[in-house]
Amino acid sequence: MEFNAHHSPGGPLLVGGEIDLACVRSYEAAVADALDAGATVIDMASLTFIDSSGLRVTMEAALSLDGNGPLRLVNVPAHVVRLMQLIGLDSIANIEISDSEVVSE
Repeated sequence: MEFNAHHSPGGPLLVGGEIDLACVRSYEAAVADALDAGATVIDMASLTFIDSSGLRVTMEAALSLDGNGPLRLVNVPAHVVRLMQLIGLDSIANIEISDSEVVSE
């Protein structure tokens, strides 16, 4: 499976597929572009896999908000939520993780 991302102005960054070392630069660029456009929500409903390289990009994005956050991760699949909890990503103050949708940004 491949990685895909889409961001519409005023909306969340939609990510799907697999985020791994092979495509992490594409994920990093999509996140950077979305943050530059003012987005602070990443919708992971279609995400099937994320490895440590993708988790690192997510953490760095949250930390880069520097008071303009938090970075909200919504519709996160249960297996990804569990992974994020295991590595302590859920304990970073600039990240909110939810397995449900957020109504507005």
